[in-house]
Amino acid sequence: MAYQYPVLLPIPFECFDYFSSQELPVGTVIKVPFGKQEKIGVVWDKKPSLLALDKIKNISTVLPFMLPKQTIKFVDWVAKYTYSPAGSVLKMALISDMEKTGRLDEYFEPPVLSHSVVSFSPQQHQAVQHLIQEYQNGFSVVLLDGVTGSGKTEVYFEVVAHALSNKKQVLILLPEIGLTDAIVARFQKRFGVKPAVWHSDLTPAQKRRTWKAVLSGQASVVLGARSALFLPFSDLGLIIVDEEHDSSYK
Repeated sequence: MAYQYPVLLPIPFECFDYFSSQELPVGTVIKVPFGKQEKIGVVWDKKPSLLALDKIKNISTVLPFMLPKQTIKFVDWVAKYTYSPAGSVLKMALISDMEKTGRLDEYFEPPVLSHSVVSFSPQQHQAVQHLIQEYQNGFSVVLLDGVTGSGKTEVYFEVVAHALSNKKQVLILLPEIGLTDAIVARFQKRFGVKPAVWHSDLTPAQKRRTWKAVLSGQASVVLGARSALFLPFSDLGLIIVDEEHDSSYK
């Protein structure tokens, strides 16, 4: 039996039709012939096409990756919101040389929630309790306001620990790469390990490891620049936007 699929490629267009001899779920990462090249793409839908099968090409390779439904919805939303081709947005959610393999366990150790005991001031304790209550109530947005040195990072680290105890992934966004090392050091002091990091200065090999670890759930905390929003989180439960007032986010 032949199955026909709209496939989204990381190029500035919408979907192209391809067919396969096997049934593939939406989100399956594949390789397809495109002109004289082969490109990585994603099965984007199951809607039937009006094209005859003899007019379209066959999916050449099925890769062992599945984009989460949330990532697919996010790509579609960003494309509509910015009036951009969905393929251009998808480019930010994929990586090159996805087929290459490598060990992940030596790079992404789980955070140790009890590694460091933090003593909070009454005001910090109140903020922690409020944030955890809001987290438990479901989706919410909270602004944590305070002067430099008032302990905001320690407060939101405590909420990070709460999210991790609920087996959720966490994304900590930074407005610029230069802030990464300082936050990584503070995170390691609190949790005993370094978080996964994502920004434009990473090597292709580092990006592959991080992308795959986020997809599998092995990377439970990601510290990254704005592009980290497009990582394929399998169970994202908390986003911290550090220095939210910074114009770089806009």
